[in-house]
Amino acid sequence: MKQITSLKKIFVLAILLSPLVIFAQDIQTKRVKFATGKTSIDLKGTIRGNEVIDFLLNAKASQTLKVSLKTSSTSNYFNLMEPAANYEAFYNSSITGVNTFSGKLNKDGDYRIRVYLTRNAARRGDKTNFTLSISVPK
Repeated sequence: MKQITSLKKIFVLAILLSPLVIFAQDIQTKRVKFATGKTSIDLKGTIRGNEVIDFLLNAKASQTLKVSLKTSSTSNYFNLMEPAANYEAFYNSSITGVNTFSGKLNKDGDYRIRVYLTRNAARRGDKTNFTLSISVPK
Protein backbone atom coordinates (compact mmCIF):
# COMPACT_ATOMS: atom_id res chain seq x y z
CA MET A 1 0.00 0.00 0.00
CA LYS A 2 2.85 2.36 0.84
CA GLN A 3 4.40 1.75 -2.59
CA ILE A 4 1.14 2.65 -4.39
CA THR A 5 0.90 5.93 -2.44
CA SER A 6 4.48 6.82 -3.45
CA LEU A 7 3.73 6.04 -7.09
CA LYS A 8 0.63 8.23 -6.96
CA LYS A 9 2.69 11.11 -5.58
CA ILE A 10 5.29 10.72 -8.32
CA PHE A 11 2.58 10.55 -10.99
CA VAL A 12 0.80 13.67 -9.68
CA LEU A 13 4.10 15.55 -9.44
CA ALA A 14 5.02 14.58 -13.02
CA ILE A 15 1.63 15.79 -14.27
CA LEU A 16 1.92 19.10 -12.42
CA LEU A 17 5.48 19.83 -13.56
CA SER A 18 5.18 18.76 -17.21
CA PRO A 19 3.69 22.08 -18.44
CA LEU A 20 6.54 23.95 -16.74
CA VAL A 21 9.15 21.81 -18.44
CA ILE A 22 7.53 22.26 -21.85
CA PHE A 23 7.15 26.01 -21.33
CA ALA A 24 10.69 26.43 -20.03
CA GLN A 25 12.10 24.90 -23.22
CA ASP A 26 10.72 27.83 -25.23
CA ILE A 27 12.61 30.52 -23.26
CA GLN A 28 15.59 32.15 -24.96
CA THR A 29 17.92 34.34 -22.91
CA LYS A 30 19.81 37.23 -24.47
CA ARG A 31 22.23 39.63 -22.76
CA VAL A 32 21.63 43.36 -23.36
CA LYS A 33 24.79 45.37 -23.95
CA PHE A 34 24.84 49.03 -24.84
CA ALA A 35 27.34 50.27 -27.40
CA THR A 36 30.31 52.11 -25.87
CA GLY A 37 29.18 55.50 -24.61
CA LYS A 38 25.48 54.77 -25.21
CA THR A 39 22.72 54.43 -22.61
CA SER A 40 19.99 53.02 -24.85
CA ILE A 41 19.38 50.31 -27.41
CA ASP A 42 16.60 49.18 -29.77
CA LEU A 43 16.32 45.40 -30.10
CA LYS A 44 14.29 43.96 -32.97
CA GLY A 45 12.93 40.44 -32.80
CA THR A 46 10.21 37.95 -33.65
CA ILE A 47 8.38 35.50 -31.44
CA ARG A 48 5.89 32.79 -32.33
CA GLY A 49 3.51 30.74 -30.20
CA ASN A 50 4.97 29.79 -26.81
CA GLU A 51 8.34 31.36 -27.49
CA VAL A 52 9.56 33.72 -24.80
CA ILE A 53 12.65 35.92 -24.87
CA ASP A 54 14.30 37.04 -21.64
CA PHE A 55 16.57 40.04 -22.10
CA LEU A 56 19.05 40.35 -19.21
CA LEU A 57 20.17 43.87 -18.36
CA ASN A 58 22.74 44.58 -15.68
CA ALA A 59 21.84 47.76 -13.79
CA LYS A 60 22.38 49.43 -10.44
CA ALA A 61 19.98 50.46 -7.71
CA SER A 62 18.68 54.04 -8.10
CA GLN A 63 19.20 54.05 -11.88
CA THR A 64 16.13 54.81 -13.97
CA LEU A 65 15.05 52.07 -16.36
CA LYS A 66 12.93 52.91 -19.38
CA VAL A 67 11.41 50.13 -21.50
CA SER A 68 9.07 50.42 -24.48
CA LEU A 69 7.68 47.62 -26.65
CA LYS A 70 6.43 48.37 -30.15
CA THR A 71 4.75 45.38 -31.73
CA SER A 72 2.61 44.20 -34.60
CA SER A 73 0.33 42.28 -32.20
CA THR A 74 -2.14 43.35 -29.52
CA SER A 75 -1.20 40.12 -27.68
CA ASN A 76 2.52 40.92 -27.28
CA TYR A 77 3.65 42.19 -23.86
CA PHE A 78 6.59 42.27 -21.47
CA ASN A 79 7.27 41.65 -17.78
CA LEU A 80 10.07 43.11 -15.65
CA MET A 81 11.75 41.06 -12.93
CA GLU A 82 14.29 42.15 -10.33
CA PRO A 83 17.56 40.27 -9.82
CA ALA A 84 16.99 36.93 -8.06
CA ALA A 85 13.21 37.50 -8.12
CA ASN A 86 12.48 33.89 -9.04
CA TYR A 87 10.45 35.05 -12.07
CA GLU A 88 8.04 37.21 -10.06
CA ALA A 89 7.33 40.35 -12.09
CA PHE A 90 7.29 43.81 -10.51
CA TYR A 91 5.81 45.18 -13.74
CA ASN A 92 3.48 43.34 -16.12
CA SER A 93 2.41 45.27 -19.20
CA SER A 94 -0.47 42.89 -19.96
CA ILE A 95 -2.04 43.87 -16.63
CA THR A 96 -1.47 47.62 -17.02
CA GLY A 97 -2.32 47.51 -20.74
CA VAL A 98 0.63 49.83 -21.37
CA ASN A 99 3.74 48.58 -23.20
CA THR A 100 6.00 51.18 -21.58
CA PHE A 101 7.71 51.44 -18.21
CA SER A 102 9.83 54.08 -16.53
CA GLY A 103 11.00 53.85 -12.94
CA LYS A 104 13.88 53.79 -10.49
CA LEU A 105 15.46 50.43 -9.78
CA ASN A 106 15.72 49.02 -6.26
CA LYS A 107 18.60 46.54 -6.56
CA ASP A 108 21.92 45.97 -8.26
CA GLY A 109 22.13 43.06 -10.68
CA ASP A 110 20.60 41.45 -13.74
CA TYR A 111 17.08 42.62 -14.47
CA ARG A 112 15.00 40.34 -16.68
CA ILE A 113 12.78 41.84 -19.40
CA ARG A 114 10.52 39.01 -20.59
CA VAL A 115 8.82 39.43 -23.99
CA TYR A 116 5.95 37.04 -24.72
CA LEU A 117 2.58 36.48 -26.35
CA THR A 118 -0.56 36.05 -24.27
CA ARG A 119 -1.82 32.49 -23.86
CA ASN A 120 -4.60 32.76 -26.46
CA ALA A 121 -2.18 34.01 -29.14
CA ALA A 122 0.47 31.47 -28.13
CA ARG A 123 -1.99 28.58 -28.44
CA ARG A 124 -2.94 29.73 -31.95
CA GLY A 125 0.74 29.83 -32.88
CA ASP A 126 0.61 33.54 -33.69
CA LYS A 127 3.81 35.25 -34.82
CA THR A 128 4.75 38.86 -34.14
CA ASN A 129 7.58 41.25 -34.85
CA PHE A 130 8.63 43.66 -32.12
CA THR A 131 11.08 46.38 -31.22
CA LEU A 132 12.13 46.57 -27.58
CA SER A 133 13.62 49.93 -26.65
CA ILE A 134 15.65 49.97 -23.43
CA SER A 135 17.43 52.88 -21.82
CA VAL A 136 19.18 53.49 -18.54
CA PRO A 137 20.09 57.20 -18.60
CA LYS A 138 23.07 58.25 -16.49
